[in-house]
Amino acid sequence: MEIRLGIPLWFWWEQSGNIKESDYELKIASSEETGFRKKLENEINVTFGEYENSLRQLKFFNDQALNEADEILRQSKISYDEGAIGYVEYLQALNIAYETRTQYLKSIYNYNQSIIKLEKLTSGDLK
Repeated sequence: MEIRLGIPLWFWWEQSGNIKESDYELKIASSEETGFRKKLENEINVTFGEYENSLRQLKFFNDQALNEADEILRQSKISYDEGAIGYVEYLQALNIAYETRTQYLKSIYNYNQSIIKLEKLTSGDLK
């Protein structure tokens, strides 16, 4: 006595095709994840560089530039009051002090922006 069992081959090929398709989709998703991860790491590195640069600028203004601008302004006011310099020279000193303070405020802004961007990229609070 002989029993024959007939299994259609199209069933096997269809499942094999689905497995291969799923394998390719996994490889594509894995590749996209790797690309996204590298892009994110690069953005974090660039933003951290911006943070370090803005921190250096902020320290420069706090440690040196603001004091120098205040001293220039103080000396020029004394010199103007004593008549040693004219109105134009006094205005130039005022302009230097104004520009220094403007740059200082820009450095504060850039520093805060870099922290906000880093927090956004890392999804965490930076202190």
